[in-house]
Amino acid sequence: MRIQDKQINNTKKIADPFNKYFITAAGKIVTDNTKRKEAVKLLHESKNNYVLEMKLLPTTESEIKHVIE
Repeated sequence: MRIQDKQINNTKKIADPFNKYFITAAGKIVTDNTKRKEAVKLLHESKNNYVLEMKLLPTTESEIKHVIE
């Protein structure tokens, strides 16, 4: 993968920014008590609704580069 004209082959260098981003995002969700209560309420309301299908959208190279930078 090329990022800022540098070839990156080290999977740890690629994975670390993603991990940091998701850990930070999770922390922000937990610290916002109002949103947390709302999210928990939605989970409780939907617990009897089973998810039969989940679709993932493709990630673009540009999105990956943005997270890494």
